[in-house]
Amino acid sequence: MPVICQPKATWEDTCLLVREAESPVLWHRRLGHAGYENLAKMVEGPGLARGIRVKAKAFRELGRRKLRCNPGRRSRGCKPDRGGEYVNEGMTALLEKRGTVHHTTAGHSPEQNGLAERLNRTLEERARALLEDAGLKPELWAEAMVTANYTRNRVPSSVHGKTPWEMFYEEKPNLNHLRVFGARAYNPRAQGKLEEYGAG
Repeated sequence: MPVICQPKATWEDTCLLVREAESPVLWHRRLGHAGYENLAKMVEGPGLARGIRVKAKAFRELGRRKLRCNPGRRSRGCKPDRGGEYVNEGMTALLEKRGTVHHTTAGHSPEQNGLAERLNRTLEERARALLEDAGLKPELWAEAMVTANYTRNRVPSSVHGKTPWEMFYEEKPNLNHLRVFGARAYNPRAQGKLEEYGAG
């Protein structure tokens, strides 16, 4: 019988969930709480990713229930804010050498950099969800942000229906290695027995 994900999963539930048969909830958690419709799109037809052994129908059913309850490619333009790391002689020379147009936004106006601001908000929301789901402290915010971005790059975009990974590398991402954020990890070789990594 599969383990059902509760809003506040305990460590033991999380560890069992990692070892359980694949389920829509497990992949929802592995991919940083990606939407069920996006997960369904990833496995439909030729699929946008390898390694997910859950059918699109299962993702959609769960989503309905929840509702009821490239290397070598050149960039054409760069539009950073006026931060010193992007507006300097070295960066200007590099962009000119590569034939990239360098635009900057007006000072202190994040509205002009809407895509980057929206990405930051999306990553913050996912990181918050990861920490809450795993029951972890805010001290792990940086790891949650990295995981949120990692999984975002492996979930299809609503704009073109492909994952950012596939757009950049021209191959489907392999998701076999993903585990639930915050699951305990053990080293089976440590002193000949299982010992927990990190502070318990």
